[in-house]
Amino acid sequence: MLPNDIEEAFKQIKQHLQEGGLSEERIMESVKRVLRAKYRMGLNEFKPINEVGIRLDLNNSKALSLKHRLIENALTLVRNEASIVPLMEGNNKVASLAIGSPVLSHFQVMLNEYEKIPRHIVPHKITEVQKTEMISKLAPNDAVIVSLHNMSQRSSQDFGLDPSTISLIKGLNMRTKVILVVFGNPYSLKFFDDIDHVVMCYEDDRLTQNIAAQAIFGAVGFKGRLPVTASGRSTFGMGIDTKSDLRIGYSVPERVGMSIDSIAEVDRIVYEIIQKKAAPGAQLLVAKDGKVVYQKEYGYHTYKKVRPVQRDHLYDLASVTKVTAATLAVMKLYEEGKLDLKAPISQYLHELEGSNKASMTLEQIMTHKAGLKAWMPFYQATLNAQKQPDDQYYRKERSADFNVKISDNLYLRSDYPDTIFQMIVDSDLRKNRNYKYSDLGFYLIARMVQRLTGRTLDTYVRENFFDPLHMSRTTYNPLERVRKDEIVPTEVDNYYRHCDLQGFVHDMGAAMVCGVSGHAGLFSNTSDLIKIYQMLLNQGYYGGRQYLKEETINVFTDRANGSTRRALGFDMKELRKDKSCNISPYCSDNTFGHYGFTGTCVWVDPDYNLIYIFLSNRTYPTMDNNLLNKEEYRSKIQSAIYRSFLPSFVQDQS
Repeated sequence: MLPNDIEEAFKQIKQHLQEGGLSEERIMESVKRVLRAKYRMGLNEFKPINEVGIRLDLNNSKALSLKHRLIENALTLVRNEASIVPLMEGNNKVASLAIGSPVLSHFQVMLNEYEKIPRHIVPHKITEVQKTEMISKLAPNDAVIVSLHNMSQRSSQDFGLDPSTISLIKGLNMRTKVILVVFGNPYSLKFFDDIDHVVMCYEDDRLTQNIAAQAIFGAVGFKGRLPVTASGRSTFGMGIDTKSDLRIGYSVPERVGMSIDSIAEVDRIVYEIIQKKAAPGAQLLVAKDGKVVYQKEYGYHTYKKVRPVQRDHLYDLASVTKVTAATLAVMKLYEEGKLDLKAPISQYLHELEGSNKASMTLEQIMTHKAGLKAWMPFYQATLNAQKQPDDQYYRKERSADFNVKISDNLYLRSDYPDTIFQMIVDSDLRKNRNYKYSDLGFYLIARMVQRLTGRTLDTYVRENFFDPLHMSRTTYNPLERVRKDEIVPTEVDNYYRHCDLQGFVHDMGAAMVCGVSGHAGLFSNTSDLIKIYQMLLNQGYYGGRQYLKEETINVFTDRANGSTRRALGFDMKELRKDKSCNISPYCSDNTFGHYGFTGTCVWVDPDYNLIYIFLSNRTYPTMDNNLLNKEEYRSKIQSAIYRSFLPSFVQDQS
């Protein structure tokens, strides 16, 4: 079918005809079959097609979905001697080296969606000094992912491989484990028989690089087989299968049964949000069946339109902190048997003994049935008659006595977090224990976590969840770890801190307890948040590690007894018909998640294997702007997502 020498092929066929090894009837049979196919396609009356828009027509959503499937099935794990592919927890020191790419390859960019690893590039031809320096730099790693790019298809040109880079790969392989990823001709494997971990990708386009990175980290399973024999160690039919769904993957809506045309309605809604100034910008992520199928950034940090929102920028999560930090910490401690959800909280916080809070339980606090007030404006007690920060409580410079940073050049008295705790202890309770949403109990949870673990809440969740999940952009007090211009501002504060809030938590009470609380304070982005919520959707499993038991997740995400809306920590779909539905009516009754005051939300629907994350700063420039809530934009986006895959009769029932 693909003769190297067409003229010689004709010669051999004719010779077979003359010698009787092939009949003319057999030739005619094939000719007629080809002609019938041409007639079926109308090629006997050929008319040139209109080429306007042909690229979009050919590369339509269905074709792109098919291409995803083809690449996923073609990628071949040729060798995996130490079973280090896919990469799991434990490969703590990993780096990547792209050979032949003039800039960071898309493969390297996608690798960093999973782990932030050092990335290096070299040209096809390097000097002996460059080779020695690169080997020295990379050798201390546990493994190095070496990718070959911009190769030649010609064997006569050694497939574009220079002896210097072949020597580099072999030299590096002698010092550490090399995972060789070849984006080119499989016959080139003949140069790498001494490499024990080899991935064959065949093409060097952006999509192949994208999916290859997913496969390296276990989001896509290897299924392919070598179509050729390149050497004694790389032979026809070789290939190792690996499991998929170990981590979140990336694909297109059609790949999971979603209509791209329907889900595009999401864009219209978000653009309306920005146009009507319900928020200046946003991040959005939709994941289904373990695949991120829609992830976009919209608008700007502010209405001045100077800094566009980018994928790695951070948003203030507000009350999404309750489920992304505080509730996760309680789940972990519950699983370890270190707390009882039905025990009085004074059992863990002895200073509550003798107070009206002594008998309340974690179960009551986390379902908002503890009788606590909704909120307390702690900051107001620290303002003077002119509504400015009182010198009795604040200084413009940090010292031992004024060590709680509230904003740039404003420091609260060091003992004031304890004052806030005491104010909560002394506060009145409501007369009954019916449902009333409250932040106050989550201040107590943060202190309880510290008391039980010896770690502050931020340190505890970082060590047990964020760092192992490689959520490097999820943090309290983000200015300690992230550049200010990568953090989306939340408000122009003219009532307390009198400055633009950028990198400081919007919630006043959280700011006054060192920026770390159970109810607010966490910053993140969609790329990070998807990992924690996919882990929950996976019944606690992610990336080769079991973070929480399935039973634990069920305890916390099942609707609490007597509640039509709340689970433990998590919000759920309101079931009472006489109350307005808090999320899209298309969501299953088992959907769990939370909203955030600043214009954020995360919702997980286990029945449809769906995750929806929306982050915005609707509070900029003022939290009095309530248009995002009034117009129920977050629920409208959610409904558009469901309409992209639900049959019309299911939508009608909803």
